[in-house]
Amino acid sequence: MTKTVPIKDKNLINQIKTYYRRSGNDRDLLLFELAINTGMKVVNLLNLDVKDVKNKKSLKLKTGAEYILPDKIQNLIDKVTENKKASEPLFTSVFGKRLGRHSAYQNFKTVCEELGFSDVSAESWRKTFGYHYYEKYKDLTFLQWYFGHQSAAQTMSYIDVQESISARFKSGINL
Repeated sequence: MTKTVPIKDKNLINQIKTYYRRSGNDRDLLLFELAINTGMKVVNLLNLDVKDVKNKKSLKLKTGAEYILPDKIQNLIDKVTENKKASEPLFTSVFGKRLGRHSAYQNFKTVCEELGFSDVSAESWRKTFGYHYYEKYKDLTFLQWYFGHQSAAQTMSYIDVQESISARFKSGINL
């Protein structure tokens, strides 16, 4: 079994988004966008209702966690929630029931296979968020807390960053 890794290449992320757009699959595009831009667990995403995201700048889970919703996906949220009641699940199956984790994983696996990616899966979504957050901010402490990891090394391994913590030391402190 291969290790699931984050999607590090932004071109690959864009290929996945383009695939969803071309196939008219707004539901799965929104699921993917929310996952990689918030780092939310798939189970939490699948438990969202329309009222949780419609006309909102952020969403709050019952656990107290709060996630900022990126402005760039507001139009997609509006499109997916159009003609849905506030109490309906945000992500539904073709039968109108709440989309299950297994179905979400299988749907993404199909996309990856069609695009020729073998080490990427829905498990990569949170890792993708973590990897790009780290690349932008180098804030390992936040990510360790966010993912509930016991050590920085665990977080580095999770987001597939091979850099040594000690290599981040910069000389120049001259007190």
